[in-house]
Amino acid sequence: MNRLLTAAVKLAAILALAAVAAACSDFARGFREGLAEPADGPPEVVRAIEKHNQTGYDLIEEGKYDEGIGWLWEAVKFVYEVHPEYETLEDEVRSKELFDSPFNNMSWAYNELGDYEESLYWIDRALLLLPNTEIEYINKGNALYGLNRYDEAVDYYDLALEENEDSLNALYGKGLIYYDKGYYSGAADMFNRCLSIDSSDYDAAEMLLYSFLGREQEEDALAFAEKWLGDYPDRFDAYRLKSIALEHAGEFEEAEAFALQAAEAFPGLTEAQELPGRLYYDSGYYGEAVAYFKSRLASHPSESGSAVWLIRSYAAMQDYAAAEEAYHQAARSNPDHAELAEAMGDMYLDQTQYAEAAHYYGLAAEWEPYNEIYATAALEALYYGNRIDRCAASGASMRNKMSYSGNIAWYTGLCQLEKGDYESAVISFEEAVAINPDDYASLAQLAYAHLLTGNDEEAAEFASASLELYDSEATALYVEQELKERKRPLSKRVEAFFRDQYLYQETSSEWEKAFASLTEAASPQEIAEAVERAKKQDDPFTFVIYGEEYDQLSSLSGGESVTFREEGDLLYLSVSTFDATTDNRFIEILDSVKNPERKTLVLDLRGNAGGLSDSANRMLDALLPDYVTSTMIYRDGSTESYYSDSSSLAFKKIYVLVDEGTASAAELVTLGLKTYLPNVTIIGRDTYGKGVGQVVFEDRSAKMMVFVVNFYWNVKQTNIASTRIQPDIYVTGSSIDSFMKPVREGR
Repeated sequence: MNRLLTAAVKLAAILALAAVAAACSDFARGFREGLAEPADGPPEVVRAIEKHNQTGYDLIEEGKYDEGIGWLWEAVKFVYEVHPEYETLEDEVRSKELFDSPFNNMSWAYNELGDYEESLYWIDRALLLLPNTEIEYINKGNALYGLNRYDEAVDYYDLALEENEDSLNALYGKGLIYYDKGYYSGAADMFNRCLSIDSSDYDAAEMLLYSFLGREQEEDALAFAEKWLGDYPDRFDAYRLKSIALEHAGEFEEAEAFALQAAEAFPGLTEAQELPGRLYYDSGYYGEAVAYFKSRLASHPSESGSAVWLIRSYAAMQDYAAAEEAYHQAARSNPDHAELAEAMGDMYLDQTQYAEAAHYYGLAAEWEPYNEIYATAALEALYYGNRIDRCAASGASMRNKMSYSGNIAWYTGLCQLEKGDYESAVISFEEAVAINPDDYASLAQLAYAHLLTGNDEEAAEFASASLELYDSEATALYVEQELKERKRPLSKRVEAFFRDQYLYQETSSEWEKAFASLTEAASPQEIAEAVERAKKQDDPFTFVIYGEEYDQLSSLSGGESVTFREEGDLLYLSVSTFDATTDNRFIEILDSVKNPERKTLVLDLRGNAGGLSDSANRMLDALLPDYVTSTMIYRDGSTESYYSDSSSLAFKKIYVLVDEGTASAAELVTLGLKTYLPNVTIIGRDTYGKGVGQVVFEDRSAKMMVFVVNFYWNVKQTNIASTRIQPDIYVTGSSIDSFMKPVREGR
């Protein structure tokens, strides 16, 4: 099923572009006919429009899209010189083909780039200039199809069919939409109509085959493929069609013999030579695939396709070292080859080595900057690898090139949420929703981002829209519940928060009495006093901040929590707290270190009273391979574990500096490193011993935060609440030199 879907997506992309290209060939004839018509305007301007439009068209035909767009834009400016009213035109007017042509060609160019929003903008400008043509309707249908606006796209394909009932591009476009929507019978009807007009159209033939397979009609698919091969026995794509049918029919031996026959029939065609190896790979015979592609590369060492499949075959066999070697060998003959980098990215992603995957996907995206698949994969790996700053920055850059991509906007928005940049997240999710209005997940995240920025009305609107599409969307349900909570009196909300979250509730007999005395109009001070009475007496970690203290805390937030310096082979990092940005900055610094395995890391956590456990666990993730970094244990006995992925930054030696002020999340990081890595030395004095974590309630309008002890944490079943962390090397002094002396001595 995965292979079928992948092939279908690939075909859809290729054939949609083919449809546009065919349409533009027709349009070129219309362009020349338009020149024969008398055109108003100064002759030199008319000639300039003709020259720039034709040059732009030719460049796009050559695949030089950016350069072609530059020429077309000059043609458009000359059109505006003759007809300045066209620049702000809102109603249809009759015009000459010459003036219409640059707008339509701009739409085509952006469609070729995959920038469907821009393509739609320019075709809409073209459609204001009458008369409209079959080609223009097709181009608008293609732009709408690229934006997943299927119903609207069908309407424009139908308009093209009204102009020409045998419009291959319109029929094909409708077929793709029906296929994408799972309406395989309707898709088959469209592709059959295409073949009745041009029986040699391989694109339509292949999509008809997939339409049969979509209906699980493998025998019909095979019969059709055999007939098509009989009609076109000298075409390799006819062999490819039958190979697909045989593979899906499960006839491996017959498929193998046929693939070898195809390779023998087309000795000079690379794709034909790769067919047997691809069959071995798709059928799970990875050893045979390796042998086949190695043999192929022995005689054709620069053949990139065989190298890609050799890498994938090694990866499937979990021979990762061989895959790396195959990549580097192929890269010498094929530098800057995106598919080679993609294969490596896929290999590391499957191992949850997200940092390595992000590196290779990033290379692929760099080498093919308009490829949405590579760009999305790079962002996904950065996001899951907790490279949040890089993800947000890369996503913003990619969105400038691919404003049509909902996936890019989605991952960019998620990273902006993680960074606490809620206003930017709103913009990103708005883009995702504009591209796909039925994307209930993006609608829910848009609602959540509005909730975090205090835009309750917008949060309610988008949460409702998400739930109309999918009534179990968890984020949207949370937003609706939180909005209901916000309408309740502050005192009641804090009471409910304390009741639901407080870890020591069973040992605090006064909490019900403490909150019972509060009125609905209770002030933040009265609420703080109630929390103080309600909590366990020896609990110093449950408290309320409000008023001036809240303002002071807010003014301190956003400061630099991580500072660092390098001294030769020594990297010194001081972490003062664990806030929402600490882990991002920490990981960013570590990623910038060259050859970390040759260097010593000094992590200074003295005086660090803790903070967010999420931040601490992500920092551990960067330094640890595949482990359970910590486990949270809640009041009801339920647990939640944090896991590190397989990627890790390995240092020659790690020293952690601690003192009696090192607590909570700082202790978690210290214990996690010491527990799992053999090269960690702790220097200083016994830590505070805070083996619990807090959850925070905040009301910005009331300027109040309630910190409540919510869970115990442990690392590999060790908790330090009563024992503290004892250093390997004790230090009595307080100066940094005292703590660094054992480091410099190499102890």
